[in-house]
Amino acid sequence: GLATVTVFIDAVVEDEPLAVQDGPTAAVVRHLQHCDGRPHQITVIGEVPVSSAERIAQSLHCVGPPS
Repeated sequence: GLATVTVFIDAVVEDEPLAVQDGPTAAVVRHLQHCDGRPHQITVIGEVPVSSAERIAQSLHCVGPPS
């Protein structure tokens, strides 16, 4: 089937990483180290299983600027 997932990438705030499933909607927050050394917060929200939202958040990685 088709699912809509939204990914937000922001500067880290004080929130702890979490994973929540509320009915069909999952929300996952993870912290990721950026290429420049600064931490970023990854938030994935969508009508998918929480395990899928976690895999999306964990699959993101930093890519340096083009050379």
